[in-house]
Amino acid sequence: MARGGATIRPWHVALAVFLAGPIVFLYVARVEKPHRVGVPAPDADALANAREAAAAAPSRDAFVALSYQYYRNHQYAESIVAARAALELDPNSAVAYNNISSAYAALGRWDDAIAAGRKALAIDPRFQLARNNVVWALRQKAGAARREPVAR
Repeated sequence: MARGGATIRPWHVALAVFLAGPIVFLYVARVEKPHRVGVPAPDADALANAREAAAAAPSRDAFVALSYQYYRNHQYAESIVAARAALELDPNSAVAYNNISSAYAALGRWDDAIAAGRKALAIDPRFQLARNNVVWALRQKAGAARREPVAR
């Protein structure tokens, strides 16, 4: 939708009021729910292609890519399985451990996410994405602990 050459995007305000003298015009745009920042949008075709690539030529990189595509499609348990397959081929894959960390975090399994992220950092201490994921999981774990009801 456009008004005056400006495109209304999902993150724009859904309601606009236009004043024209004593008359007020109310313009309501259909706003689709934007995708969460930092979470890639699902892509079934890319997932199918990654599955085919991993089946045709199994390699660390193929399984890491498959793990990412499962994550992208919100199939977190499958993402972990694919990343573990990558680790069977290359036990020193910091990226595979980071993918596992991200998938566990998406499942709310903070301790597992932190452990996998720390393994990624043990392999590559300069891996900033893994560092960010560990810090985020630690913060989420601390927040979850504060929200838990206290037994009386």
